[in-house]
Amino acid sequence: MGLLDPVVSPSKDANTEIVEGVAEFGEYYSLLAKDFIVNSKEIEYKSVDIETFTKDGYNVVYEKVVPDEKGFVKSDLLSKINLEESNTVVINVATGSGKTTTVYEIIEEIIKRE
Repeated sequence: MGLLDPVVSPSKDANTEIVEGVAEFGEYYSLLAKDFIVNSKEIEYKSVDIETFTKDGYNVVYEKVVPDEKGFVKSDLLSKINLEESNTVVINVATGSGKTTTVYEIIEEIIKRE
């Protein structure tokens, strides 16, 4: 039987139907969501220590990013990132605050300029 995500575990009274697939396609299992108890787990916030970079001789510029009224950082990030400058940007903000959307927009802008 396949491994399950450690956060999800079968309930004590699970009545899960296990179905084996055709041999040439391998095995698969049909697990119903109602048969599992999902345990919530707090998201661990990982901070980036500036000293990790400065001790190795990197020039670090720290800029605080302020989310908008909806909790997204896109507009503030876009105002702080200079697309004409070649550098590395570390974005260390909360999950769901718009990092990926912002990065996609930056990539689109760079592609348009080429």
